Amino acid sequence: MLSGLASLAVACQPTGSDWIGLNLQLGHTDYAGHWESAKPTATDREIYFGLAAEVGVGHVRDLFMSWYRAEPRQGQPYDFTFSDAMAQQAGQANLDLLGLCWMVPAWAAEGASPAGWSFGVPRRDQVDAFVRFVTAFVERYDMDGWHDAPRLKRPIRYYEFMHKMEDVPVADYAFWLQHFYRAVKAADPKAHIVLGGLSSPGFRMIQRPDGDYPTYFDRL
Repeated sequence: MLSGLASLAVACQPTGSDWIGLNLQLGHTDYAGHWESAKPTATDREIYFGLAAEVGVGHVRDLFMSWYRAEPRQGQPYDFTFSDAMAQQAGQANLDLLGLCWMVPAWAAEGASPAGWSFGVPRRDQVDAFVRFVTAFVERYDMDGWHDAPRLKRPIRYYEFMHKMEDVPVADYAFWLQHFYRAVKAADPKAHIVLGGLSSPGFRMIQRPDGDYPTYFDRL
């Protein structure tokens, strides 16, 4: 059942503590029903987290930190229902989450987004709103006794900013990565932050002129 899942190796823990885990895609529930592979239910999470624990992986990367899911309409109270449930169930399975921060609500995104969300970066006039969201989110799952989510078994200490970040200009990614890093560390100094995943490292794609060819990291 897990054979088709991609493995993940990320050096985001202290030396001597390897971070090798699975992409379960339990958090990818926001595709308007277009993805038949979506696993959106609490039962799905229980089964897949249980299987990950059974094979002894211990670490899971997933779309855990969605600004769109928490604040689809500007100024409304944050809705952490889904992320609370995911954090609780991962903790019950004794799994550490690498929380992927992805999906910007349309009201804060660059360009039109009829779907209600964007896989890009926010508009630069939304820095304050973005920082508020990141701060509130990280604070909720750090288990420091201040504004914590209920029934947590273990804190969330690992965060990844975006996936396929070469889809946006490298300067824009760098700008938002700095704000993300500072907000996460201000809320939880013990947290670890990693770069977004590249879709095909070292290969220049025509449709991605700012993509992940060999100079990408130099420019970043």
